[in-house]
Amino acid sequence: MKKLEMRSMRLPAWVCVVFALLGFMSTPVVAADKAILTLIHTSQGERVQKHYSYDDLLAFEQQVFTTNTPWTAGPNQYQGPKLTDVLEDAGMLGQKDLLMTALNRYTAELTPHFTNLAVLVIQQDGQPMPVRNKGPVWVLLPLDDMPDEQIQDNYLQMVWQLKSIEAR
Repeated sequence: MKKLEMRSMRLPAWVCVVFALLGFMSTPVVAADKAILTLIHTSQGERVQKHYSYDDLLAFEQQVFTTNTPWTAGPNQYQGPKLTDVLEDAGMLGQKDLLMTALNRYTAELTPHFTNLAVLVIQQDGQPMPVRNKGPVWVLLPLDDMPDEQIQDNYLQMVWQLKSIEAR
């Protein structure tokens, strides 16, 4: 019986990089119609969930601002709806004890002052935000427009990879 000889074929590194980039570029960051954010509250004794897709969030009036953050390199342009607009749409504006939860189960409570300033960022530099880059939803403030003494007080509420907001 004849033995089969296997040879390993080694591709140049640049070929591997090109194929990896092509695969990455052809994969959508987020499905436009898939729910990426859920708002949860109780109404008349029943638990109510409202799901938002990327397109749903894009349909709100968009806030666009450029700012630096401690978590990104240099200033970037961010875009998304005001948090208050989405809370109002879900019937949750004015409710107290709002808890944000990220994909990694990090949680933070929303303060009224923060709620009024926050933007649910869904784009960075004109592109949808992938999960590995703090997306698809990042609760962010225009930090460059804020007094220094207010910025650090708000860091814990700037939740990236936000998946839900729940009224408790």
